[in-house]
Amino acid sequence: SKRTVGALESEKSGIVAENVLVLLRKEALIKELKSNIQSRENTHELEIFRLQPSVTTCIRTHEAEIASFRTSVSKCESMHEEEIATLRAERGVCESSHEGQISDLKAQLAAVTEELLIHELSLLEDTQAAEKVRCGVGMQVELNEDNLIHVLFINPGGAAWESGKIVVGDIIHKVNGVPMKSTDDIFDSIFGWVGSTVQLEIQTNTGWRGDIELVRKVAPLMMGIGAIAGEPKPLDSHYRPQLTGNRGNLHL
Repeated sequence: SKRTVGALESEKSGIVAENVLVLLRKEALIKELKSNIQSRENTHELEIFRLQPSVTTCIRTHEAEIASFRTSVSKCESMHEEEIATLRAERGVCESSHEGQISDLKAQLAAVTEELLIHELSLLEDTQAAEKVRCGVGMQVELNEDNLIHVLFINPGGAAWESGKIVVGDIIHKVNGVPMKSTDDIFDSIFGWVGSTVQLEIQTNTGWRGDIELVRKVAPLMMGIGAIAGEPKPLDSHYRPQLTGNRGNLHL
């Protein structure tokens, strides 16, 4: 029994010694960790101390840049406000100018409208006056060797031309049923009021003979039909139709 107790006490003492060793080791480890932490803190403090001037410099630089940007923005805003004010003033001037131009154009339009109205009235009066004008059918005739009224040429734009029923070379036998024996006869018969009708009995170079009706109108005198029937020939101011013999010719 004494041996057993002694062994237990010895074993207990060994366990306590081991636990003490473990505690000592942990304390040593804790001290080492604290030392490392302190070292790192010291290192970080040194880095912070070293970086603090740079950080301060950066902050001051950025603050200066921000202040510069704010100044630039203020200047730009002032410039734009001036430009906007200038543009508004120019727009006002343009609007005033355009209003003046529009007023002038309206006045010109009114004047032109009045002139057109006067011109239309004048044309109406001329038309009414033209209806009282005596004229023929736009052709020239002569008395040939057989004492027949012969068509010498036709004026484009005249009644004869527009009808398309009479050409150079045709013979006019009667006007309104009255036989034609001289140029005086046909002159008195062909001429009449503008817009009135006249009936001609003609004979073509193909032998056809019949009546045609023309409406009298004023025709140009400087264009005619050439020597070939139905072929247009422009005439200048020096042109005169060639006559047969010494017989006279007459514009109708």
